Amino acid sequence: MALCYVYLIQAGDKKNSPVKIGMSNNYKSRIKTLQTGNHQPLRTLCIIKCDSRAHARRVESTLHEILKTQNILGEWFKITRSNFYKSLNALANDESVDCIEAFDGNFKEQDYNRVNKLEKKIKNLVNDNKDMLVKLTRRKDEALLLRGKLEEMGFNGDINKLTGR
Repeated sequence: MALCYVYLIQAGDKKNSPVKIGMSNNYKSRIKTLQTGNHQPLRTLCIIKCDSRAHARRVESTLHEILKTQNILGEWFKITRSNFYKSLNALANDESVDCIEAFDGNFKEQDYNRVNKLEKKIKNLVNDNKDMLVKLTRRKDEALLLRGKLEEMGFNGDINKLTGR
């Protein structure tokens, strides 16, 4: 039996971007073909490996049925992250669909990639905050120096008086 895959891809990078649920013997080639006709960048959410085309058809049909209330048109759905996970959970627990091997590794890899991206963003924010703290400390030191010079010149009052306001 030839392997077949059910793919879930998202068009765009927003949380509410539409998701296509389809199947193919060669999902990489299929996604490249879909990208050619789509102005939004396509992002793979999940690949489910099936042991035959018939198996893939059952998996795809089950997902379409589970998500039918979120259907936009054809194989495109407007699903939330929560509905996405609920549908996969329902699929995994559907006894009418043969055992599904596959998506756990994909999620772990995607979650790992997401965590790495978040860690980089956090490091950048920490570095930015360190830079900002250095600048603020420098400004504070400059202000203290200026205050000292003004006091040496005999000024102990309100800054508004000094500026004539």
